[in-house]
Amino acid sequence: MRTVWIAGALAALCAGCATVEHAGPNQTALRLFVQGVLYETDGRMEDALAFYRRAASNDAASTYLTLKVGTVALQEKRLDEASQAFGRVLASESDNDDALAGMGLVCLYRQKLAEAAQYMERALACAPDRVAIRVMLADVYMSQGSYAAALPHYERLVQEVPANPLFRFNYGLALEATGRSEEAQAQIREAIARAPRFARGYLSLGSILEKSGRTKEAREAYEKAMEVNPGDPMAYLLSAQTYLRERNYQKAREILQSALARGINQPDIHHLLGAIASDEGSYETALVHFRNALASGESDRLWFIIGVTYDKLKQRAEMEQAMRKALELNPDNATVLNYLGYSYLVERKNIEEAYQMIVRAVKMEPDNGAYLDSLGWAYYLKGNLREARRYLERAAALEKDAEIFEHLGYLYAALGDYTKAVLWWAKSLELKPKDEVAQELRKTIRLLRK
Repeated sequence: MRTVWIAGALAALCAGCATVEHAGPNQTALRLFVQGVLYETDGRMEDALAFYRRAASNDAASTYLTLKVGTVALQEKRLDEASQAFGRVLASESDNDDALAGMGLVCLYRQKLAEAAQYMERALACAPDRVAIRVMLADVYMSQGSYAAALPHYERLVQEVPANPLFRFNYGLALEATGRSEEAQAQIREAIARAPRFARGYLSLGSILEKSGRTKEAREAYEKAMEVNPGDPMAYLLSAQTYLRERNYQKAREILQSALARGINQPDIHHLLGAIASDEGSYETALVHFRNALASGESDRLWFIIGVTYDKLKQRAEMEQAMRKALELNPDNATVLNYLGYSYLVERKNIEEAYQMIVRAVKMEPDNGAYLDSLGWAYYLKGNLREARRYLERAAALEKDAEIFEHLGYLYAALGDYTKAVLWWAKSLELKPKDEVAQELRKTIRLLRK
């Protein structure tokens, strides 16, 4: 229920006492409230809140004034004060939908989504026709990933406000998330029909169509998104990726370069252009794009990719420098720790540092076969064949990989078990021919024949 406190507020003010000091409690509260409204209208929220507090203190029985304090405190992100105000209202009116919704918003700001949903469900039970509360509740469920719970609320919103494209769009997203793809497409198409320049609608429709294997229609949706919002990089990226999956690098590059020509200097555009160049073996060109992406901000992921590219160019010093940049930004990046650590092992340098890096990576991802292989190889180079065997065999159990099998061949040769060494090298060559391994295999077979 809602409490009406200020019916005829302006008339009461005009008929009231000349000064606050000579007014009764309710008249004083009224004047303080009106002054708060004036400050709020001027955007002076701190002053407005101060007067609303004074008004509520002068009329403690008024849930309206207490709600006003809570609402403005919430707007100003004073969550403790807002929570206390809404709590006072609920102590006297447990079915006050405004206070329940307010408490729900406080929980939402605090990222307590389950509690937010509970308060909003209670608010909606008290006032089932309040669209704003239903919208908030549905959005909370979507944020939680509770798509099935969100569905009936979006369905009702679409029925009650059929002309609202955003409600239809969100309904479509909830339908897609619950596996009802055809219905999702229908709702999003209807949203677009009601808002033809709704770029996000085209992007989501394209994504749904792509998942359904309707690539041509997906591309048309992405092209429409580019048309209605030519400055949004996402449409170019999604469209280009449809061609990349078909390894049509030329078309993907054209789309991404058209984005750059329109002034969309976004790091993901450069990143994807760099990935295309790298896949084509044009590593110098790839580096140019990756470094252009850096201009918009550093990240450990980007420095890692730059390091890998330098590695492909056999520029080891530059690779190491890039990897260390990545670790400066994120010392716990397991991928970088393993890559740089294993690179040191390959070069037979900094073995102890490499070992420590790889140990950290394995602690973060104990079931990563590549990391276990690196650790096993580190133990091999350190002369600890027992631990090397332990980790290399675990790696082989997790991943069917030529390099892991190659390492096991060297390990068993070092242990004097040449039969197993031949077996593992043969398995390695089945997956990936390598002259060095083939030579070791032939040499060991000759040894066994003696």
